[in-house]
Amino acid sequence: MFTDYSKFVEFFSYSSSYDLILLLIFIVFGRLFIINLKIKKKGWQTKAWINGIITLISFLILAFLPLN
Repeated sequence: MFTDYSKFVEFFSYSSSYDLILLLIFIVFGRLFIINLKIKKKGWQTKAWINGIITLISFLILAFLPLN
């Protein structure tokens, strides 16, 4: 049982360099989401959804997957 858990953690863990990249993605796309929400140019809803989903995915990876 212990070896199965270690394989799981090894497969889903990531290094600190990936952590930095995910943090930058989270910051940039979160900021773009806020800008799209404020400006509301043509097609702003689609852009806000895309930016929001990318931000959410990067946050969930940072919050719930273990760091190596």
